[in-house]
Amino acid sequence: MESLDHESQIAWRDQNDIFGAETSVKNYRVESYVPGATEAALRSAGTTYPDAIIARYLELPENLPPRVRTLALDLTLKETTPYDRARAIETFLRQFAYSTDLATPPSDRDVVDYFCSI
Repeated sequence: MESLDHESQIAWRDQNDIFGAETSVKNYRVESYVPGATEAALRSAGTTYPDAIIARYLELPENLPPRVRTLALDLTLKETTPYDRARAIETFLRQFAYSTDLATPPSDRDVVDYFCSI
């Protein structure tokens, strides 16, 4: 987020990564940065990632249900680049209607496993 035109509370993961924002108004204007990377650049980006990216986005929980791992592997089996694998998973997730009115997952269930089973 580059700017927000109203008073807000910002939750940060670290100094460069906003977790969320909250404001008391119903209407507001946000300006954000959209990277200009092309699909070709993303496909050829390779798999050499900074340690911070690996730790943040590529670590899997030890208790990840096998069903979630199997689903991800099935969805990405034919894809050859990280970009194309991410797009395959995105395409799968877009079949679900977006809603902010969801039941809280049971405490003994993995959130992704629960989401994919509803």
